[in-house]
Order: sequence, then structure tokens, then C-alpha cells
Amino acid sequence: MVLSKKILLIGLIGAIGVQTSCSSHEFDNPNDPRYNPASGSGSSSSYGSSSSSGSSSSSNAAGSSSSSALRECDEVFNPNNKFCYDGAVYDLCDGMAYNPTTHICSGSTAVRALCSGAQYNPLIQDCCNNSAILKATHFCSGATIYAKCNGAEYDPATTGCCNNATFIISTHFCSGTTVYAKCGGEEYNPGMQFCSGTTVYDKCGGTVEYAPTTEACCGSGKYTLSTQYCSNGIVMAYGTISDGVRSYKTVVIGTQTWMAENLNYAASGSKCGDGSSLSDGNTATCDTYGRLYNWATAMRFASACNSQTVASCGATIAPQHRGVCPEGWHIPSDAEWTTLTTYIGGADTGGTKLKAASGWNSYSGIPLGTDVYGFAALPGGYGNGNYGGSFGSAGVGGYWWSATEYYDASYAYGRFMFYNHEYVSRNYNDKTFEHSVRCVRDN
Repeated sequence: MVLSKKILLIGLIGAIGVQTSCSSHEFDNPNDPRYNPASGSGSSSSYGSSSSSGSSSSSNAAGSSSSSALRECDEVFNPNNKFCYDGAVYDLCDGMAYNPTTHICSGSTAVRALCSGAQYNPLIQDCCNNSAILKATHFCSGATIYAKCNGAEYDPATTGCCNNATFIISTHFCSGTTVYAKCGGEEYNPGMQFCSGTTVYDKCGGTVEYAPTTEACCGSGKYTLSTQYCSNGIVMAYGTISDGVRSYKTVVIGTQTWMAENLNYAASGSKCGDGSSLSDGNTATCDTYGRLYNWATAMRFASACNSQTVASCGATIAPQHRGVCPEGWHIPSDAEWTTLTTYIGGADTGGTKLKAASGWNSYSGIPLGTDVYGFAALPGGYGNGNYGGSFGSAGVGGYWWSATEYYDASYAYGRFMFYNHEYVSRNYNDKTFEHSVRCVRDN
């Protein structure tokens, strides 16, 4: 019984593996898919024979069995639907073997492998968008040629390759030979920029990173916001001045020394914004923007000096009028404000240079404050005591008094900045309005 099974198995292998071949010179036309460039001839099919090890061997698919240039196949195959060529097994094309180095099976027809009219070798090449590519190093996706990543193909729709390593393109990107996580979903230039949280920042001078919450750029370097300021590209240490209750930072701009904060001295008659009205007790807005003063309060005059009917008030304005400022400091005159804006390049773009880099509302097309000189102007808004103590424009506009009266003594000059304009406006306003105060040091 065991002997009968062995005879049956050998007979089955022979039935599958043996098939007659065509004459070695039956296909001598090089354009015929069965043409074998190694021997100059072709065969219509391959055949197998049992080797000493029991596996099937074959002649080359497109040539005679006598060709020594091509390797035999080690695996067993059925010559009714497959053929062997140079050590590899292929499917017949409509029952016919063909030369896989020159032809491909298109549908049920073996056709010559042409790429943009030029012959290519389908065993080692592909045709991608009319360009022949090497399978060992490249692959085709859609109509685009990609280099393999560490020798492997990948899906370009979801994956990228960087220095022979794949990465997910929805969350990462490649710069040079390094993979970086996206910043807030966006790519950036790691050579010139860095990511903090979900925000991209420019490096100082294109090379220096900094901590955006505590540091900022000054020229090509960085400085500490709490103790230093940048004055036209030069890092300077803040000075300090006290009003007896609070200390204020000070900055040198040209020949002048200014407070770098709005005054928050609780003089009698000063107010804080509270929603849409003015308040004496709710100091939250004042803690950010400083207090608001009508002109007479800022000058330490009687409230009657807000009216043009009191002509004697103007006569008592000192050249460096202290008002509510700390000792050794004074309310800037209209001329001193002009000195400031002239030094920084003029009033037309002075607002952008004097505004703090944060704390202002944004407006399309208008740059945010650059605070080039450390002045850090903040938009404290204004109050109107004539209309029930209304308050508005915090975050939108900043208004600062000068010590100089307008020709109509019920008005005084000041400087105004707005979130949607780059300039510093020289204007006058009713003395009864509440504005911010910046003090300048006495000469």
C-alpha cells in the first residue's frame, strides 16, 4: 500500500511538470514576446522536469532548454498556467510564455514594454508617467515618481520620507535631514524659527531662541522682560521710580527719561474703568492700564481749572509741572511729547514703535506694536465725567494728557494712539475727560 502511494505521487508530479517545448529556432523575431535575447530564440511555453531533489526545474521561458545563461527555477510549478524565466516563475499570458525582460502581459496579450516609446526592462524597471524608473530605488504613486524610503515603498498621501525614515505628514514635517513635529498644525523653518506651545516665533537674529512669556528679541539677541528693555536694538536695564506706593519702570529715549508704565497713583478725583462706567473702588482695570485723570486732577489744580472761565489756572503752570507725578518728575508738555515722537522717526509711524507688543486689539493690515524703545504704551481708554462717568475704548485707544492748554482754556493738548492706526495723534480734548498720564523726568 505504501509503495502504491509513492508511485501515484511520482506519476502526479510528472503529469503536472512535463510539457513538450517548441523548436529552439521557432521564434527568431526579436519583436516576438517569446524571443530570448540570451539565445536568440524563443519557446511558446516552459517545461519542468524532476530534479534530483524532487523539485521542478525548467528551461528559460522564452528560449531553448539548452541556454546556460539563465537560471533554473527551484520551485514546483504547473506549466499549464505558469512558466519559468531565469530562476523566477511567472503567469502565462493567455497560455503563452513571454520574455519578461522585454514584454509585459497587458490583459491577455504579451506586448513589448515601452515607456514613452523607449524599451525598458519590466523586471527591474517600471514606467511612471512616461518615465522609466528603477524598481530597486523608486516607485510610482499616481503619476508621480518617489524615491523609496530605506528601500521600501510608502503611501505619499499620508506618509513622508526623511533621511530614510518615514513620518506621518499630518503631524510632522521634514527639514533637511530631521523630522520635526508641526507647530499648531503648521510647518516652519527650524533654521530661522522655533515653536513654543502652538505658536511659531522668529529666532532673534535668525539664530537665538527665547522664552516668549519672559523674554523678547532685541536686535540679534534677547533680553528679560521684567528687568530689561530694548531701545532701538540695544538692551538696557529698566530704571525705577516710586510714587510712594508703587514702583514704576523707566526708560531712556534720546535725551528724555520716561515712565514705561501708565501712572497708577490714586490721587483724589482719579478713576478706574469698570465695564462701561468709571469707578472709584474697582481697580482691576487700573492694575493693567493705570488710573485715569481729568486734566485738573492730573495737574493738581482745582476742578474749576477744567473750565475756560478760570483764566488764572494757565498762569500757574510751571515749566516742568509736577502735578500727580512723583517728585523729580512732571507732566510732559506738548513740546516734550513732540521731542519724543521726533526722536523715534516721526509721528506717522510712532504709534507702532511706542505701543506695547501686547495688550492692544488687533486690526487687519495694521502691524501690532513693536515697542522698539521700551515705552510700552497701553490702551487704557478714556472716561467722560460729563455723561454720568462713562468709560470706553480700553484695548482700543490710549489717551495721554500734556501740561499745555489749548487756546480755548477748556481744552488741553494730548497724544492719542489707536489699535487701527500706526500714527501718534497730536490733538486736544475737553479737560473734563479722563485720560492716562505718563510722567517724564525733570532735566
